[in-house]
Amino acid sequence: MIYSKITQDIDNIFIDNQRKNKNKINVEILNILIALKKLGDNYLLTEKRILNLFNLDKEENYNGLNYFQVITILYYIENDDRYSEIKINIEKAIINKYDKDEDTFAKSELVLLFFDIICCPFISERTKRDLIKLTNFCKTGERIDDKIKEISIAKKWFVDWDTDIDLERILKKKEWGSSY
Repeated sequence: MIYSKITQDIDNIFIDNQRKNKNKINVEILNILIALKKLGDNYLLTEKRILNLFNLDKEENYNGLNYFQVITILYYIENDDRYSEIKINIEKAIINKYDKDEDTFAKSELVLLFFDIICCPFISERTKRDLIKLTNFCKTGERIDDKIKEISIAKKWFVDWDTDIDLERILKKKEWGSSY
């Protein structure tokens, strides 16, 4: 009964969001995805449901994902084989974002995405290398793999990729703290 109630309510929230926002995903929906992930494998959405939720029926639609959507989806799908096609397309979209932009480090979204993607344990090494090359992040004579390692040493820039976080503790911490 509990499982049915949760999945039904979540589905209603997603449908209501799509109806009201015409496939634009708001922060609340992204937070619900993270909470669903913490409930365990029984509550994971199917690949088809994720594609529908983010309007990713075409490969080019992945290019429209913003920083928060990309990071949330990657956090949600991790290295789960069920979502391998989604991950492949997200990696392509990430590269496309940097391939089309001349001055990537002048835009905050691209800076945030760059460092978080280099540190992301779910992104392929090939994509990380391509990203370093596209952004000219390495100076002449520097090795790309050394640069990736140097950036990754921080482990977390803007996103904590640790999937074993205690969601209850984090929520209580936010509740206890002042919002200003």
